[in-house]
Amino acid sequence: MEGAILFVEGRSDRLAIHHVYPHVEIICTNGTMSEYDLEQLVEPYEEETLYTFFDRDASGDRLRAQFDALFINATHLHVPPPIIEVAEIPPLVLSSIMKTTFKKKEGL
Repeated sequence: MEGAILFVEGRSDRLAIHHVYPHVEIICTNGTMSEYDLEQLVEPYEEETLYTFFDRDASGDRLRAQFDALFINATHLHVPPPIIEVAEIPPLVLSSIMKTTFKKKEGL
């Protein structure tokens, strides 16, 4: 997935995704951050295709809102209910979400 960057909240999310979809570059936000810190984290990747995959909770909602305000071209992947955390998504479901999203956006 050259040119695609996926932002997640934490290490457990990164490991879960990397286990089933190892070719995506994944950056951890390490939880909620200020707008300034988020801008600094994303700045090196602004020319890339940006994706987010955050938990379905208040912290994830805040990060999605920050990305919407600062990086309007970012694509959000969503945790399917009733699951709350990215790291808890079963591998087959996670693989399906990732493949579907990247095929649509990257033309694969």
